[in-house]
Amino acid sequence: MPTVEETITIDRPPHQVWDYVTRTENWPAYDNHLIHAEQLTADPVGIGSRWKGETNVLGRSLDWTIEMVRYDEPHRMQLASIEGKISFTYLYKLAPANGTSHGAPSGTVLSCRVAADVGLGGAFGKLTDPFVARVYARNIRGNLATLKDLLELHP
Repeated sequence: MPTVEETITIDRPPHQVWDYVTRTENWPAYDNHLIHAEQLTADPVGIGSRWKGETNVLGRSLDWTIEMVRYDEPHRMQLASIEGKISFTYLYKLAPANGTSHGAPSGTVLSCRVAADVGLGGAFGKLTDPFVARVYARNIRGNLATLKDLLELHP
């Protein structure tokens, strides 16, 4: 199961980053592989909230349903797939960056950890997992960079 983690610092306080990444309508703006997503459960978002969507992964369109399994506002949230061809989890961790503005954190260190079971297994899986991990890492870095640009340029 390939697992990757990428981190970026965003020049916005943690609560602003949290508010943006927990709103489904914002996901397509920074996830360039997301075809669509919709929240299935009513607000407020928390443990047990569910979404369904479609993502382009390595040229394949994959439908999924995810559920919030960990929710510690504004520090950590974990989403886990509950339906779909690929089993995966996303763990987002937010922490104040060094420095403050008027007594409040001036930035956020955002980490995104993805673990996915691509279902290849065995010897073939051991050969392809490093390739899949590199692709996931590149995608996550790009998504985080886009998120940073969106939040810093259009607060």
